[in-house]
Amino acid sequence: MQLRKIKKIQDAEKIAAGEVVERPANVVKELIENSIDAGSQEIRLIVKKAGKALIQIIDDGIGIPPDDIEFAFERHTSSKIRSIEDLDNLHTLGFRGEALASIAAVSQVEIISRTEEKDLGIQLFIEGGKITKRKEISCPIGTNVKVKNIFYNIPARQKFLKSDSTELGHITDIMQRYALAYPDIHFIYRHNDLDILNCPPNDLKTTVFHVYGKSNAKFMEPINYSEQDIKISGLLGHPQISKKNRNYSSLFINRRYVISDLLFRAIQEAYKGVLMIGKHPFFILNIELDPSVIDFNVHPKKLHIRFERDEYVYNRVYNIIRGFIEENFIIKEAKYISTELELFIPGKESDLIKENTHELEEIKRPIKEIRERKKDKSTSKEFLNEKGELIDETVQLHLTDNIIGEEETM
Repeated sequence: MQLRKIKKIQDAEKIAAGEVVERPANVVKELIENSIDAGSQEIRLIVKKAGKALIQIIDDGIGIPPDDIEFAFERHTSSKIRSIEDLDNLHTLGFRGEALASIAAVSQVEIISRTEEKDLGIQLFIEGGKITKRKEISCPIGTNVKVKNIFYNIPARQKFLKSDSTELGHITDIMQRYALAYPDIHFIYRHNDLDILNCPPNDLKTTVFHVYGKSNAKFMEPINYSEQDIKISGLLGHPQISKKNRNYSSLFINRRYVISDLLFRAIQEAYKGVLMIGKHPFFILNIELDPSVIDFNVHPKKLHIRFERDEYVYNRVYNIIRGFIEENFIIKEAKYISTELELFIPGKESDLIKENTHELEEIKRPIKEIRERKKDKSTSKEFLNEKGELIDETVQLHLTDNIIGEEETM
């Protein structure tokens, strides 16, 4: 990975700025993103007292050049963009040039970093935003950052921190999200000398197993869709592991964790007819789009985004996800139930066949209808009721549920 000099960003006032450190989890997020941008293959997080006493990130990335390490703690300096125009071609997680300065201003920071070109690294001590000591040190390639006693110099802010369990929950959530976004990176996470998470490089489904357990991982189906304007990859959960809220679902745009009501609605709508009322789908999805059609510069925390064409993105995501659900959750399940019933029925002339023939046909009918719709996307008369209204697709699941009930009764 090529080293880039850290420089002052031109037109920095146009970048969404503001305080990014409200709790320990904010520190973890910013440092993890720096480690990912540095090309790290292993990222280790060590936390004490839910991050209130210590947050330490150790990575094996490219490191920070000795001439740049002090500059990195100045506001609006970055190696990732040079001007506001670079946001249209953004391929890194960080871009604001404020994170390290904001962290150093409210804590005691120690950083050690070394690049491949140097035999020795640099150790820097910063307290309340001021550099107190600098020296050369023998160390491995990469960066080791310790953030101690967050808000030590702002007692009023310390009082607003929540309980250790709450703050730790926020940190754990961040670590889990990035482990899912980057299953090719080894993430290690310890709190008070106890292992919380250890995700070696692996496929996404194995990472889900490490994060959410076997009971969830075994009901996830891989999706891999690619066209010129959009790519969608990840895992979609079977309806039977739907959740009471969105907390389990992870949405990434160009491998950046985001919160998008627009895309959540598109995915929720794609699951319509296969989820119970009040339930939410469980998914881990990465959507690749041209950076020029996305605005990440909405909020300092970089969680919320805007699209150049909301309706276009919504429809593309909805149609892709809906097609996958029909093919993998509706058709496959109906086929399975149909096959099971046919195997269960003992003979062609039995009364059981006569009683259940119409149910078997009802299962097969929606499969044929879905396949026909894939050939012709226009609304056909056979999908309209007597009043000319479009028939609700949920009838497919109702039929399935009825057959399951009768099978159990038999």
